[in-house]
Amino acid sequence: MENIPKDEETFKQRMLILNSLLTDIGSSLERKAILKKGGDGAMDLVTADGVFVVMYSEKDLLTFPYANGLLFDAVDIELENTPSNREALGVQKPVIIDDISVYGKVLESFFKKHGVKSLMSVPLGSGDVLLGAIGVVALKQPRLFGPYELELLTILARGLTAAINNSILFDVVKESQKQWQATFDCITDAIIIQNEDSVILRSNMWAGRQCGMHPRELLGRKANEVFPLPPSVKEDPFLRAIRSGESSSFEVNQNGRDYIVSTFLVDDPRGERKTCVHVRKDVTELKRLQNQLFNTEKLRAVGSLVGGVAHEINNPLTGVIGYSELMLRKCEKDEDKRELEKILNSALRCKSIIENLLAFSRQKTQEKQKVDMNQVLDNTLDLRSYWLRRNNIEIVRHYAELPPVLADPQMIQQVFLNIIENSEQAIKDAHGPDGGELTIETFHASDRALISITDNGPGIDEDVISRVFEPFFSTREVGQGAGLGLSSSYGIVKEHGGDLRVQSQPGEGATFIIELPVRQVTPKVANGFAN
Repeated sequence: MENIPKDEETFKQRMLILNSLLTDIGSSLERKAILKKGGDGAMDLVTADGVFVVMYSEKDLLTFPYANGLLFDAVDIELENTPSNREALGVQKPVIIDDISVYGKVLESFFKKHGVKSLMSVPLGSGDVLLGAIGVVALKQPRLFGPYELELLTILARGLTAAINNSILFDVVKESQKQWQATFDCITDAIIIQNEDSVILRSNMWAGRQCGMHPRELLGRKANEVFPLPPSVKEDPFLRAIRSGESSSFEVNQNGRDYIVSTFLVDDPRGERKTCVHVRKDVTELKRLQNQLFNTEKLRAVGSLVGGVAHEINNPLTGVIGYSELMLRKCEKDEDKRELEKILNSALRCKSIIENLLAFSRQKTQEKQKVDMNQVLDNTLDLRSYWLRRNNIEIVRHYAELPPVLADPQMIQQVFLNIIENSEQAIKDAHGPDGGELTIETFHASDRALISITDNGPGIDEDVISRVFEPFFSTREVGQGAGLGLSSSYGIVKEHGGDLRVQSQPGEGATFIIELPVRQVTPKVANGFAN
């Protein structure tokens, strides 16, 4: 047995080591680094052969998060949390063990297995809050650790306990900060915190996305440089919020997107520099949906108006047609007959247009019936005849004889109208007032009726053609279309069991092909034979 003498020189050296060790341990917040510094320092402090740190686990077992000089891998060792084990390891109170055989078979076997001859251990913690223990061991030969070494290890354990508690607190704060930042980044509105100098102190992920930067790149930059204020806003609302505490909201358009920007003052409990929260909500899609709803209501109103006007015109027009036919019967001169026939044909054309308007504006549920596709195409072209003539667009028809198609004529007419309007716009974009050509062909293949509508416009780019049937996708400028015409047409054709596709090459126009199933006619059977 040996004991280190407590002479004055040794005392000074050990106190210097202890002081330096406590300072080093207290400077770290990382748990593994703290345990390593404390454990290795304890070995040097009392000149021991090995060291271990034992702590409680989440499973209520005794584990060894750090060990040095022993024959085991600390992370693989677990012992039962029993009173005798806690006592032998110094978890409950300081302990010096000269003879390991007095502490039961489990610990005796454990100590012998790893070559422990004697040990000294002190608790980590105080009062009712105990974290575990730190212990030093003699491996080569038994050694009696004395009160002097116990005092040094106890002082070290206090500093180690404080450092571990700080690291636990730091981990809690760090985890809380991670959760807060994750929540902050999940918000789909851009959120920026800026000081009274308009310098960005913090931002979430969506703030970076709105300006095409990573949130870290925003830090330290001026908010009004990254997100400029619109000319309509005369006074900086963020500075006003900081100076007076007054919140405000305004709208801004940036890079083709619409935002509602709100400002809120953040009180600093320390009374230091004030900060302001800057929230930017993207309302582009909301506005588009509002406009779509508005246009839908407007179309419904126009439909009602058209229906009423058409009925009002239809009544006197019926009289014109009737009197024209009556006068034709009474007229004897060929020249007069020709003039009357012009009046009658014009009146009949007006009547046809009015009937198409009434059919198109009629609001009703889907009602499928036998439909002549060639006739629906002609009716649709009649509706667009004024605009086609005005834009100098020539219509070329190549109709094949088609069997009837079981469809809702009003909905199919809407499909044709959407595609023809789209083709008109393409021809105008490519040729301007010079006009162009719109070719409409119909085919019958097997059990399908095919309709192709081809324009000689600019064609469709490869990166666009795959998206033309997507809802809200449009290559037109804002306000010239909601991007719903072709997508709704696609949906209508699919509801009818058909298919809608587009073929195009840039500079060579575009062809929309509509396939619809023809009506299956069941043959009549008489006396067991089909007629």
